[in-house]
Amino acid sequence: MSEFIWEEPPVWGFNNAKYHREAEVLKSRPGEWCRLFEFSRQGRANTLTQTIKKGQAGFAPMGAFEAVTRTVKSGQTGDRIVYVYARYKGVAELSSPSPRGEE
Repeated sequence: MSEFIWEEPPVWGFNNAKYHREAEVLKSRPGEWCRLFEFSRQGRANTLTQTIKKGQAGFAPMGAFEAVTRTVKSGQTGDRIVYVYARYKGVAELSSPSPRGEE
């Protein structure tokens, strides 16, 4: 390699931007909750919620997004539906604290 490229490494994992479109939609309305996904099983919803919170699959950086699940009963069938809600908090809250003595 003949030149140096200064950049942050991508988030670990092979499908870093799987949910890039969803992340961009959330960024367009910071602070607002959006119901992004619907699952029939809690486990899959929990996995995606953790993915969002960890800043993976397009939701970087870690901590910029919040995510929760809510389980409801379908009005038609009575089956359980698990929704994943998320919102973009922004990166201002993620800045590192000032050194001691510099407040």
